[in-house]
Amino acid sequence: MQAGDVHQLRVFVGDDALGNATGVVCAHTAEPTESMAGTARLLGYPDTAFVAGNDAEIVVRSFSPFEEMRFCTQTLLAAEAVWRASGQLAAGEPLLARTSSGTVRIVRHDNEPGGSVAYVDLPARDHTMRPPRCRVPLADRLLSAAPLVVDTGRARVYCLLPAERIESVTLTPDTVRAFCADADVRGLCLLAGRPDGGVRLRVFTMSLNGAEDAATGGAAGGVPIYGQHVGLSVDTVATLKVHQGFGGPQTRGELRVRPLPGGGFAVGGRVVPVSVGRLSVTTHQLSTSSS
Repeated sequence: MQAGDVHQLRVFVGDDALGNATGVVCAHTAEPTESMAGTARLLGYPDTAFVAGNDAEIVVRSFSPFEEMRFCTQTLLAAEAVWRASGQLAAGEPLLARTSSGTVRIVRHDNEPGGSVAYVDLPARDHTMRPPRCRVPLADRLLSAAPLVVDTGRARVYCLLPAERIESVTLTPDTVRAFCADADVRGLCLLAGRPDGGVRLRVFTMSLNGAEDAATGGAAGGVPIYGQHVGLSVDTVATLKVHQGFGGPQTRGELRVRPLPGGGFAVGGRVVPVSVGRLSVTTHQLSTSSS
């Protein structure tokens, strides 16, 4: 792999869910922040990883078209798929990724339904929880439990809704941006239980400037933490399936959450490679155009 190589993948693919388009750009370790931000805007993926390193340890910086994210499960899973396909990981070898939130481990499990699936570890020490600093922009009658802020790398407010009400909620990006600014969080997560034991999840996120996301790994990692606290029947022994998004398969994702032996959870999902290419603009051009 060479600097400037671009891989397009879809992450969190499942039944009737095409997951999220994700970019992985092979980068230099000293790549300027402004050039990475400019590249992410031009590529236009919901999330793009800029990856540098060799063998089983890499550095990952993650950007949406609007901001840099200190932690992004989606880009870490995409980077693991690219690194493994390139032959830089031995069979069964985990990948260590250094992010702005610290170093995390991505482990591939071969005994998953439908084939091999990689998971990003979210240890219990990285989890915090607190009440929100302001009211959520939902009618009280829609809430089945008190909202809480859960931080699994990014702070988000979680709200439990009745299963029959969650599909009807509409929130404008303006509303989400104003709420997140007042609450000092990066997203608003609505969830409800499903008859099959899974969880229905909708996420409105600042990484997309207040719009709804098709699949959000860190948000899925907070589901069992919040669910246990509010009494939602969530399986914390076996793998939990989280169905996220709204509308058709293009805007839906299927995520998997499994408990870690030492506490905490790991988030994973199917990753499908789509294409490989190269950047057609230079770092200098990107730095100049974004200044």
